[in-house]
Amino acid sequence: MSAGRSSFRGSGPEKPAWRDAEMARRAYVPRVPALLRSGAFTIREGEPTTSVADHDAIKEKFPKLYGARAVSLEPAAGAPHGAKALTVGCVLSGGQAAGGHNCICGLWDYLETHAPGSQLLGFVGGPKGVMVNEKRVLDAATIDAFRNSGGFTMLASGRDKIESAEQLAQAVATARACELDGLIVIGGDDSNTNAAVLAEHFAGAGLKTRVVGLPKTIDGDLKNEHCEVSFGFDTAAKLYAELVGNIMADCESSRKYYHFIRLMGREASHLTLEVALQTRPTVCLIGEEVKAEKMSLAQITDQIADAVVARAAKGRNYGVVLIPEGLVDFIPEMGALIAEINEVLARDGAAADGGMASKLSKGSAALFEYLPAEIREQLMLERDPHGNVQARRRAPLTRPSPPPAPPAPSCRREIERDVTRCCLAATRRWRRSSRSVCSARSSRPSSRSARGTPPPSPRSSTTSATRGGARRRPTSTATTAPRSGSPPAR
Repeated sequence: MSAGRSSFRGSGPEKPAWRDAEMARRAYVPRVPALLRSGAFTIREGEPTTSVADHDAIKEKFPKLYGARAVSLEPAAGAPHGAKALTVGCVLSGGQAAGGHNCICGLWDYLETHAPGSQLLGFVGGPKGVMVNEKRVLDAATIDAFRNSGGFTMLASGRDKIESAEQLAQAVATARACELDGLIVIGGDDSNTNAAVLAEHFAGAGLKTRVVGLPKTIDGDLKNEHCEVSFGFDTAAKLYAELVGNIMADCESSRKYYHFIRLMGREASHLTLEVALQTRPTVCLIGEEVKAEKMSLAQITDQIADAVVARAAKGRNYGVVLIPEGLVDFIPEMGALIAEINEVLARDGAAADGGMASKLSKGSAALFEYLPAEIREQLMLERDPHGNVQARRRAPLTRPSPPPAPPAPSCRREIERDVTRCCLAATRRWRRSSRSVCSARSSRPSSRSARGTPPPSPRSSTTSATRGGARRRPTSTATTAPRSGSPPAR
């Protein structure tokens, strides 16, 4: 194998030596639709676009764009569709997703082939780069160095939004100074919403710049009839499935732990569901399903605890539970409880935690008392700058594993407390307001087990645990699956 890449780029005139694997990576050519390869197409206008709801409010916010016709490209015989030399900008926005670099590379390839003389500008550091006009010209050497690579390291990303009058004015100034014909915003739902705001403002300012939003999100929640899937979702699902599968193999080997694994998906459980379909965990909570059944926290806890007890009876004191990070956001009673606690804290201050239950409504007080003590303490913590409960300040959830034994009936409440504790600890954060709750019983893989018929594999086993001789309860751990491209947490 050839020598590795030079540790110091640009330290000398020599070209860095690439490893064979990297050379193979750079040589790979992704499949591209024939229409884009040939450049021979016709532009067909469709029906006027509209919104799913709130038509009047959205039309008021987007008077220039609302009702614009949908446009599609259709293959055509003959010469390629002619294009003059263009100046196009691109920006990476939000979290990383596999495929971001290849989107930019594909854009550069098309301009180079079908619009000779064009210039591709990359704005550095996300939307802030557009506001302050921090950019770099993307040339062949830069593009080739990042082909088929992960991360957003070519330009770096950012989570700034271009929304205030001053920020929009800065973006207009950048578009005019660079004489942009187009700006490609590569990002998720927030970034594409911001792209729509930017496009509306550019149109109102009389700019020639066309803004294009490119759907990027590993959550898989940015799709409609025009967009089947966002890029990044497939790679994230496969990576997480591999990591979860590794944990399941370890779990089946040691046979002494319950792992509660948090997967990304603040407002959608698509990633959790896809990973469950690929790995068959013990239990998988699906936010959208539970929301439809309007389950309470106690019902979710009972569902998992039932699986724990049933598996304990078979001597299986181990398992894996998958939880979407936005689980708590789906539970109506949790949203109501947090809202009431916020009001009490705002009125009486931090000293109110002594008799909090007496200052809540009957339903919220019952839920508050139902929660484990450490969860109640977290609800009393100072809110973060966004007003969210800071649920990350918690003790480790691992305890030594006891020898297996079926749980006594009196241990059931302890199991329920452990399950509740792990479910809440595994969620990303608790917001000021929640939506409805998740359940997992339907014709699709349920929260009780992303199952169907379990395959003849030890990985499809379900959950249980015990404590202290005949009263042993399961050992539990809470695990967060790393973001795509991060090393697995041990």
